[in-house]
Amino acid sequence: MDKILGNAKSIMDNKLTRLIIALLFFLFIYKIIYNIFIFFAVDSNILQMYMAWIAFVIILFSILPIKRYAIKIELKDND
Repeated sequence: MDKILGNAKSIMDNKLTRLIIALLFFLFIYKIIYNIFIFFAVDSNILQMYMAWIAFVIILFSILPIKRYAIKIELKDND
């Protein structure tokens, strides 16, 4: 099990792989969100702006480094 998780971590360390996965994820949700907005008769300009923001956020999540808890919070004792 650790070997499988290790391989998944090494794959996700590659930025190109993360970009491809982000692109596939965006294409998957694009059609769903597009149909929802068409159903509610949202203007096409607003629809494209929402899609641009969603694409921007997904690209940022895929390009920026994945590092959890980069800021350490330490509590000082008053003793």
